[in-house]
Amino acid sequence: MKYIKQKHKYGCAVACLAMLTDVSYEGALNYLYPKRKYRSKVAAIKQLETVKTLIELGFNPKVLYPDNLLSIKTKALLVIKGSPGYTHAVVWDPKSKMVLDPAISHFSYIKELNIKDIKKYNDYYKKNLCYALRIK
Repeated sequence: MKYIKQKHKYGCAVACLAMLTDVSYEGALNYLYPKRKYRSKVAAIKQLETVKTLIELGFNPKVLYPDNLLSIKTKALLVIKGSPGYTHAVVWDPKSKMVLDPAISHFSYIKELNIKDIKKYNDYYKKNLCYALRIK
């Protein structure tokens, strides 16, 4: 899976959609904001918008609440608790068993999460995972 960094402060869902669907950041931005002409400011994406976009692109997303990242056998969008009052989107890549975070260079409170010590990170996600959106 190709890693894509977010280009806007709240562009994590856009970057995740790009990674999951193998399109450019700009392509994902156009899918999520088809009518918006001025795109320098990106608002947070809601779950319903993301699900609708994935369905329109031919995917069959399913919301999951996993206890263990390894139980997710397909690529997935993970929505985790971010800074107070916000959520943050990252991608689970089951092939590499890694979480790909599009905001690593943007925010100091998010660390690169390489799933080598799976017990440690499973505990982190049990505490911070809001939901997972499995992509098939």
